[in-house]
Amino acid sequence: MLSQLLNIVLYIMLFADVLERRFPNDFKRIMIEISFNCIYAFSRLQILFSQTNILMNKYIDSNPTLSRYKNELKLYLKPVIPNMNEFIRDGKPIKLYTSTDSKYDFEIISWYNTKTNCIDKRIIHNKEENNIDLTEIIEFKFMLIEFKIGETKIYKINLKTDEYNYYLIGNKFTKEFFIYYLNQYLNIDEFVTDNDDKFMLKIIDQNVNTFELEFTDKNESIELEKNEYK
Repeated sequence: MLSQLLNIVLYIMLFADVLERRFPNDFKRIMIEISFNCIYAFSRLQILFSQTNILMNKYIDSNPTLSRYKNELKLYLKPVIPNMNEFIRDGKPIKLYTSTDSKYDFEIISWYNTKTNCIDKRIIHNKEENNIDLTEIIEFKFMLIEFKIGETKIYKINLKTDEYNYYLIGNKFTKEFFIYYLNQYLNIDEFVTDNDDKFMLKIIDQNVNTFELEFTDKNESIELEKNEYK
């Protein structure tokens, strides 16, 4: 059957080639007309499908039983992303080979938030933090976050996108986190963690206040609270 189909396609191509050679002007005109008609037919079908879809949704939403089935189906078809733990060291995820291994900079717990359709991410710096509510979202956002390395390398940091959200109460952002961010989200791995350049963080907060922090060896960080940061 496949060979027959290939033969038919080959005959059509040969026939089209003969027509193009013998009647070049007519062939070009016919092909333009066919292309135009195909585009027109596709556009009409697209409009018809869109109108039909709107009418069907209105009808379903007006019927309590159908509307319930529709919502249940949407929930069933939603992607289910299980809770995931990542252990980060030197800006990259690592594997822990024993349960007592503590040689990592911080841990990230990720889970799918069905209310926001986003993956929430909680940063854990020590095991004692595990008893903190992981799901509580803060009530503000920074207007700008920039991570600066040396005098010329400036990177914009976005703690929330359509895919992930770091705006959770208790999240603490250290120099190690921003190095991880550059690796994970910006694919930047052009330096090592013992880089001698100065590491700076610039923030414009929700009140349009500008704040700068230099990361030294004193474990400086920005920690999120419900309505503010420290």
